[in-house]
Amino acid sequence: MWHKQQMKVGAWMTVLALSGLVFSAGEISAQNNSPGMRENRRLDSLETVKREQPLQATTDADILSDLKSKKQDAKHDSKEAQRVEDDASNSAKASRRAYKNERKAQKSRRHADADAKKAAEAKFKADGNH
Repeated sequence: MWHKQQMKVGAWMTVLALSGLVFSAGEISAQNNSPGMRENRRLDSLETVKREQPLQATTDADILSDLKSKKQDAKHDSKEAQRVEDDASNSAKASRRAYKNERKAQKSRRHADADAKKAAEAKFKADGNH
């Protein structure tokens, strides 16, 4: 029996605490929404905007300067990459030309050796030493 009474008291205390909390939240909300508070918040926000405007202008100028610098760096890197690509392409072409010329030279030497051998055989036969 005593335990049931204590539970009822606890339930009532909880109900009273919650209603007090709701009431105080409503009072705080009403105070924040009063016309004077709204005017003060508006003036504070205008003052904040006025203070931040010069900072924003310098920040925008800094950002623009950084972007221009990055653009120039990217352009320079692009030109450097193009130069390296052109050099690699030219080197590959020169290598292919050198390979082709070497193959032609080897072919010419083989033909010259064959011609020399034929000339030596013809001379040997012409001398009558067959």
